[in-house]
Amino acid sequence: MIEWTQGPVSGDRTAFGSVHKEDGLLGNAGRWLQRGAGGMSFGKRLMQFYFNSVYNPVYDFTTARTSSYRRLQMACVDKFRFENGDRLLCVGVGTGNEILRILGKGYRVGIVGVDTSGSALRRAYRKALAVGETIDLIGMDAHHLGFSGDSFDRVFSHHLMGFLDDDKGATREMLRVLKSGGQFVITYPSGSGGLSLVSEVGRSILNSIQSRKCRQAVTEFLALAGAAAVNIPIAFWVRPRQGFYSNRDLEKLFADLGLTDYQIQEDSVYQDLIAYGRKP
Repeated sequence: MIEWTQGPVSGDRTAFGSVHKEDGLLGNAGRWLQRGAGGMSFGKRLMQFYFNSVYNPVYDFTTARTSSYRRLQMACVDKFRFENGDRLLCVGVGTGNEILRILGKGYRVGIVGVDTSGSALRRAYRKALAVGETIDLIGMDAHHLGFSGDSFDRVFSHHLMGFLDDDKGATREMLRVLKSGGQFVITYPSGSGGLSLVSEVGRSILNSIQSRKCRQAVTEFLALAGAAAVNIPIAFWVRPRQGFYSNRDLEKLFADLGLTDYQIQEDSVYQDLIAYGRKP
């Protein structure tokens, strides 16, 4: 059974109690979330409109289907050492692809996913419903996570940093709700491998053609072309405002946040740094 959680809006998040799909409230999710966005600037509203109306509806058929995305996704999930009964928080859960990857590995964990996009949460809801698992999906801002401290055993955030006003503040929030000794995996944009990304996908397409998997090759090509198209507006919005991170930048960030037990793995192909470790 899947649960969709929502309720009256308070501040930057949705205060909620569990409701079931058969209660007929799923369709209201976008309206609840839009009320929570009342204090947004025009620029933020415009970007959220783009995500809800353009980016999220095609994401699963473009970016999420490229070989480089799937490889990075697997690399992140494989960093976790789950135990039965763990509580996992996915911040910026998007359309739920990482959740499916975790559930597909057979881990018996309690999953909570948060995002500010109503359209993305609806898609994540439907995906989880299709595999018959129980998760909670909540409209919430990463800068102000509405959970008590030390609430989760694991925290995961994939492709969220760089889209926020305050990456450091959001990272601090994720660590606040993580239990002492709990594990985190967070990606940060490095901006070091745009051409490498195209090259890797190109090799994947060529391999598919050589293996006579023409349909797979066409699917990957269309996914890459679509991903490039929908990410152009995002690149103009995000990159000039947030910039990119180097290993040294992350080392300074984590030192300021009191982290000592962590590692940074660079993925130059997908332009991300994977930071993973444990909270003191």
